[in-house]
Amino acid sequence: MSPSLSNKKALVYDWGSFGHTAANLATEFAEVWYHVPWVAGYPTSKPALIGKDLETQGVERVRDFDAYVDKADLIVFPDCYCYDRVDFLRRHGYRVWGAGKAEELEIERIKAKTIIAEAGLPSTDYEIIKGFDKLRKYVAAHPKDIFIKGSLFRGDIETYQVKDLASFEAWIDKEAQKLGRPRQETVEFIVEQKIDGVEFGYDDSTVDGQFSGITAWGYENKDLGYIGQVCDYDDLPKPLKIVNAALAPWLRDYGARTFFHSEVRWGKEKKPYLIDPCLRSGNPPSQTLYKILGNWPQRIWAGADGENVDHTKLYNFGAQIQLYSPWCETDFLPVTVEKEAEDWIILKNATILHGQRYIVPTGQDMIGAAIGAGDTLKEACEMALKHARMISGMELEYDATALDGAMEQLKEGRDYGIQW
Repeated sequence: MSPSLSNKKALVYDWGSFGHTAANLATEFAEVWYHVPWVAGYPTSKPALIGKDLETQGVERVRDFDAYVDKADLIVFPDCYCYDRVDFLRRHGYRVWGAGKAEELEIERIKAKTIIAEAGLPSTDYEIIKGFDKLRKYVAAHPKDIFIKGSLFRGDIETYQVKDLASFEAWIDKEAQKLGRPRQETVEFIVEQKIDGVEFGYDDSTVDGQFSGITAWGYENKDLGYIGQVCDYDDLPKPLKIVNAALAPWLRDYGARTFFHSEVRWGKEKKPYLIDPCLRSGNPPSQTLYKILGNWPQRIWAGADGENVDHTKLYNFGAQIQLYSPWCETDFLPVTVEKEAEDWIILKNATILHGQRYIVPTGQDMIGAAIGAGDTLKEACEMALKHARMISGMELEYDATALDGAMEQLKEGRDYGIQW
């Protein structure tokens, strides 16, 4: 029998994207505190506002993280760039759910190549190129079907796919301006060749390299939408099980008690290429996972102590449509959600001021997601699209065909022997 969490207190440390983790914990924990870092040499009030909207879901937004550490029975880190805090707290006997040092598999992409190879997994062809001038020359000789990635500093460089020289020149000019001249010739890029095949991923969590007996996997239409399926672990597509089994010893040795997502490409070679592992909540599909997989509070509580507790199944399928608004890159965005969709519209960087829900401007245009779930994939997709229509705000937009793109990948997967 699972222990009661009704007398336990949890503390969540987040950068603002995964307040839904705190809301889910609040369904079973007596108290849940949510902290978004705001301290700087010259702090502003904006990050200190994020999370105020969670108070309607039983979560208390707290300003000072350290003041609550000794009060908490569980401390949760749903995102990356927290390895030092995670490791420090664990060394001092705290019960912690988080990637810790294992996050280097995601954020230190150059080192990750070595980890993946040592695990016995196939590696993509890649080169490390230093400086913008050398990158321009390389791309001029390879004008399409390559991916450019940065390492460690996610805010500097996001993954970029080269499709034509004109678009690449516009992209690299913008990146050069953003980084500044002194950094232009010292920054390192990882340049990978495109791998033919279909891409899908394992979407759940891991406890020291162990996985839940009931779990999920799915397809993402990059930055637009996601479809996922709940299944028994043994029924996962073979490539995902191969990748998980290969990484399991490393995840165990690094104490990875955390959310875990893989992006795997599988083609005619029948080799599972691990593209971009994720040692945190994914966006997507973490918002969907809380709707289709149950028992998260118990799994996180036990997993933080090294015990692998299984999920329960809430729905067979889930779907997610990403929501955007360029308005909130620089200005507070007031949003209104229809009552029917309140539990299915998951917002990030949100707050409540004077009774009105806002998205706090952080320089990003993604504001959240509309979720659907059902016993059939059709039901889940129709529900997600219905909910996407139930939120309004300045310049708010989404791709109404986002799930069609994910469905196309599903069909392509079947051509490569991946059964849905």
